[in-house]
Amino acid sequence: MSRPSFSNLRIGTRLGLSFALLGGILVANTGLGLHRLSGLGNTFEHLLDHSVRPTLLAEKLDLEAAVAGLHLRNSILLDDAGQVKAELAGIDEARARIVKTRQELLQATDNPDSRRHLETVARQEGIYFDAVDRIARAVKAGDPEAARALLASPEVREVRQRYAQVVGELVKLEMTSMEQDRAAAQGSFVTARWLLGLMALVGLLLLVWTGWSMTRSVVLPARRATEAARRVAAGDLTEDVQTHRRDEMGELLRAIQDMQTSLRHTVSRIRAGAGQVNVASREIAAGNQDLSGRTEQQASALEETAASMQQMTDTVRQNAESARQANQLASAAVGVASRGGEVVNQVVNTMDEISGSSRKIADIIGVIDGIAFQTNILALNAAVEAARAGEQGRGFAVVAGEVRNLAQRSANAAREIKALITQSVERVESGHELVRQAGATMGEVVGGVQRVTDLIAEINAATVEQSSGITQVNSAVAHLDQGTQQNAALVEQGAAAAESLRRQAEALEQLVATFRLGHVDEGFAQRGPAIAAPAVSASTLKVARPAVSLPPSAARPAPAPMPTSPVPAAPTASGNPAGSPAQTRTLATAATPAPASASVTVTDEWETF
Repeated sequence: MSRPSFSNLRIGTRLGLSFALLGGILVANTGLGLHRLSGLGNTFEHLLDHSVRPTLLAEKLDLEAAVAGLHLRNSILLDDAGQVKAELAGIDEARARIVKTRQELLQATDNPDSRRHLETVARQEGIYFDAVDRIARAVKAGDPEAARALLASPEVREVRQRYAQVVGELVKLEMTSMEQDRAAAQGSFVTARWLLGLMALVGLLLLVWTGWSMTRSVVLPARRATEAARRVAAGDLTEDVQTHRRDEMGELLRAIQDMQTSLRHTVSRIRAGAGQVNVASREIAAGNQDLSGRTEQQASALEETAASMQQMTDTVRQNAESARQANQLASAAVGVASRGGEVVNQVVNTMDEISGSSRKIADIIGVIDGIAFQTNILALNAAVEAARAGEQGRGFAVVAGEVRNLAQRSANAAREIKALITQSVERVESGHELVRQAGATMGEVVGGVQRVTDLIAEINAATVEQSSGITQVNSAVAHLDQGTQQNAALVEQGAAAAESLRRQAEALEQLVATFRLGHVDEGFAQRGPAIAAPAVSASTLKVARPAVSLPPSAARPAPAPMPTSPVPAAPTASGNPAGSPAQTRTLATAATPAPASASVTVTDEWETF
């Protein structure tokens, strides 16, 4: 069953949509509020212009009529002509204001009843001011008593009351219209208030739903991720983290699942490795047991050392006798060597003369070379001169003369060379005779030297045999010393390595035991130790003597330091013996004269000894 598509959206997209929705609601609510406020403004403006103002204007008609009546009474009561005139002017001004107010009221009101009633007001206004005019004329005529009588007459009072009644009815009409407009404005306000409240409630509900949905979509996966991390921290790898989400939290849960799967396989392999470490520790114990075989090899090496020492003693005795005979023969050969030396001296002198002649020949040859060089140069010049031709031809004759002179010199040098060569031949013949005599003398020397050579050969053979014996003795001693030191180091290192491996294996098994794996990986962990190689037994290890002797100057290797912990060793350059590849086990030991950190295999250690 698929989850809602909204939960598969990424958190950023959902946040964007949520904020966009909230923004839309806010914009809609604000727009509605502005629209309603604008409507309320128009309503109140209409109320002021077409309801309140007409009402005020209607009331102003009554007020201005009262003002006109007041001016009329003042004009009757006052005696001063100027004041009377001013009061009468006030009546005219009040009448003008009444007419203006009535016209403004006609334009301002939109109530049909008020418009019709204004006609009645206008007629009654004319009647009222006709009565006022009659009283004013009496005042102007200087008859205040007549004016006072007219003012107090029932007819004028009736006209005044009738005008006030008509204006009052107009005010009531405008008040009724204003009340209707006020009720309409109040209704618009209430409607706007309810709409804004409803929109605010909808926005609040959407905000709560969006917040709840977003919080739930983040908190629940985060809670699952936290629970999974706590299970992993507690070593529980049995429960998988399943999710179908496609957002960031889904990626987080899948990453935790991948981490848990990888950790599960890693722990399984660590368990398998712990089993292999146990096997390796048992093999190390078997290797320590095989150290006893090296003691037997050391005893055999001691026997060989004793035999070699006996042979060396006999050889030294023979060398002493041969040296005595060689001394006698060497004394007899001294005289022969002296005669041979004299002959050789004569040969040397003759050879010196020949050498002198040879030097002269070399000088002459040098002259000939110089002439030949100059001849070549002149020949080149002659070729250049010949190429020019014309007036330059005389130079060619000069060059040709020089060439002839050089040719003559070359001929003289050739004759001298011939004479010198003849002398050299004669001297060579004389030297040949002397060399023959020296050869005979040297023949005797050779005979004596031959016997000396034979004796020296015997001495050499004895010396070689003696050297071989000494080499074997030194080699055996070096091997014994090396084997002793290595055995001690191996015993110490083997004990330390076995103990360290045992501790680490126990600690590793306890550490890995805290993890609980699924049944599939449990099976893998149980099958893991089966890949370890079988333990090496003492009977399968081959112990061989070194086939190559060490030189007498071989330095004794220092004992390898004990390692603090077993270190995996790198493969050595020496090969394993045929038939035992599965028995090779790396140990951190110094089996050869190498740095203490060098690592060798078990089989290589046995071969070294």
